[in-house]
Amino acid sequence: MTLNKPRDVVSVELITDYNSIREEIGLKVEESFLYQALGLDAWRDVAPTLVKTDTNEYYIIAKQIEEGNLSVNGRASGHISRLNIKTIYYGSYFTWESSQVISDPPPTTPAEALAKVLKSDNVIANKDMPLSRYREFQKEFSVTLNSDEKKAAKISVYKIDTSGSAAAGNKDRAAAVETALELINQVSTVSREDKDVIRENLLKNQGDKFGLLDTLLGRKKLSCLLASSRINLQELSPLPWEQLKDGILALYKGQQAFVLSPEPMENPLLQKTGDYNNLRDALDSLIGDAILGIEEKNLGLGLVHEIGLDKVADATDLFRTWREQSAHRDLPYYVIAGQATRYALENAVTFVASALEAKKQITEKDTEAKFLALFNEFKLKYNCSYLDIKKYFVVLHAGTRTPYASLSSDFLLNTEMNSLKIDAGILVFHNGILRACSDMARSLVLTREGKDVYDLTEKLMVESAIPAAKHGSTGSDVYWAGVLPLVKMENTLKEWGMLPPGASIRDSYNRDIGHIMAKQEPVTLGLVKAETNLKLQSGMIGAVEYQWPYKNHALGIEDHYLVTEKKGINISR
Repeated sequence: MTLNKPRDVVSVELITDYNSIREEIGLKVEESFLYQALGLDAWRDVAPTLVKTDTNEYYIIAKQIEEGNLSVNGRASGHISRLNIKTIYYGSYFTWESSQVISDPPPTTPAEALAKVLKSDNVIANKDMPLSRYREFQKEFSVTLNSDEKKAAKISVYKIDTSGSAAAGNKDRAAAVETALELINQVSTVSREDKDVIRENLLKNQGDKFGLLDTLLGRKKLSCLLASSRINLQELSPLPWEQLKDGILALYKGQQAFVLSPEPMENPLLQKTGDYNNLRDALDSLIGDAILGIEEKNLGLGLVHEIGLDKVADATDLFRTWREQSAHRDLPYYVIAGQATRYALENAVTFVASALEAKKQITEKDTEAKFLALFNEFKLKYNCSYLDIKKYFVVLHAGTRTPYASLSSDFLLNTEMNSLKIDAGILVFHNGILRACSDMARSLVLTREGKDVYDLTEKLMVESAIPAAKHGSTGSDVYWAGVLPLVKMENTLKEWGMLPPGASIRDSYNRDIGHIMAKQEPVTLGLVKAETNLKLQSGMIGAVEYQWPYKNHALGIEDHYLVTEKKGINISR
């Protein structure tokens, strides 16, 4: 929605909590939007914000990437249109068409987007809003917290047996190493030399995970950290994923870790040390006056204020760096995740192609169901039923429906759709503990020109970009290794009709061609032209992807790699 000037309203309420949005308008955010599914450590920061005015008008603020879910046939479109909810977008999503449009830069934050539409001196946020988003809105509005009469919750503190937790994790890992070795030996199509390097990395010493965390803390001049998201709670505690409910926190200080919970906890690796009237009292006892690193993209304002704004420092990127630099510990699970996802993607594409050839009716949702069912088939075929594979996200859309990354819909697939992209990931659990994720893509392409681009980008991914992802390379180094060959092919791409006549790939291909993995997609290091500071380190896991949305095509190809001293090695082929 765009207006010439913002409209004055008396008051505005900002609603970010899933349950609160569902109670307010009946919309299930977790089933209707994509981006909050990707950021396991920051879903509160990137999920849509519902805006309610004093006259009971509603606006939904979402990243532009969600436009495919809010437009015709999108997951959220019917609900939004029935209730006459206005949409406001921020950020930008790359398509070749949009790269050629000269216009004012789009708003980069939800707050900037809302400020272009509404003006109010009375903006209210609820206590579940994460600190990072609150700061953004404070730049554009004077935001006050919704007052409630809830008392601060009592907190029980449990010391974690980190040595016992590490021992259990290493014991579990042995089975995964055996499965990964079998997949590399029997399934992988990479060279013999690359297989040898992967085997060597699977079997090497894993190092001291908490020693690395202490080093990272020292660089930030912090002595303690508080985890509030499931993914980081699990990095610090031995608790199964399903037990990590909202309200549970984990504290780390100098080789010691604690679980802080408003509810009683039972686990043989937890030893209760005390009960406290509230979180602040517990932290005063455990860390005194020390500054506490928090997940500012996850921890709600209510708890931040209970701790004290002057007592906290941002640590989301520190947690991400820790996971990125210790990913090699979970290499066998990443190998399994990559091979399992390739198996499901390629068989799902074949499934759709066969259905279209047989003139059977099939929808995007049918394809997603087949894709997910294939993981059970994979587990049985390769003797890894001891693992639990769950959906991380599934982007699945026909090129003629939308160029945006979109959740699957009831759209009926057909031979006129140009392409069908499946860009998806899984979460791999072992004994209830999250050990790896995947993020890969394959496409069914039905036009000659689209197939030419798809084959070209696949070749560049395998032969140029992934090998460039070696120790010491920057994101920019890998980006240009993968993009410069496209620059040389620019005239050919225009002759194919798959690049705007006036486009410059060197200047206009302003999107990433991949990223590091850290048990989720949002990370500190992306393969983008501007990333010249952060460097890849041996043992990191990453993904190279090419996305090419143009002329009703939505093309995507993506594989995983392992960073080594000499080059990046594909672990998903």
